[in-house]
Amino acid sequence: MLFISNAALFLAYLAPLAAQAAALNPFSGYTIVAPKWRIELSPGQFEIFNGTMEEAIAQAKAINPEFEVATEKRDVIMDRDLVRRSNVICGNQPSNALKSRIQQNIAELRTRPRNALAYLGARECTRLICTSGSANHWCNDNSQSFAVSWGDIADSIQHGINSCAATIDWFTAHNFQDGGWNTLSRGDDC
Repeated sequence: MLFISNAALFLAYLAPLAAQAAALNPFSGYTIVAPKWRIELSPGQFEIFNGTMEEAIAQAKAINPEFEVATEKRDVIMDRDLVRRSNVICGNQPSNALKSRIQQNIAELRTRPRNALAYLGARECTRLICTSGSANHWCNDNSQSFAVSWGDIADSIQHGINSCAATIDWFTAHNFQDGGWNTLSRGDDC
């Protein structure tokens, strides 16, 4: 009986440590992959490409020489326009990101082609962009492949800034979106 109560105490002691370890490694349980792109080569014809955006576009043009990038420049939107169901966790990462760098990353994401969606397989994560030690990651929490627009990813990251860095310059934000995906802004080696 004493053994059982000591074991229960030990497990109770370990529970907060396990939660802390999960916070420090938000990618536990995911496969880390290079960015993937779901590109519409022609109306209704989609292909998945790996690598940088430039490499994916080159691969698309190799298959369809008439492929054109469809761009959509969007202005920064207000937080009230980001009303989506999400849960943002501020802090809780080992290294902070600089807000101005993350805002640069968001601006870059907003220039991505609208006919090239971000694509991940089940339980995969990728680092989308990293500028001067400040990175943005995207993860698919679903048990099947998932594609989302770059604008939606940028909106999720912006919502993290609005929630966690309204009055500070250094922050981390982990935004869990309804639909089974999340974005993470944090410090990282670039």
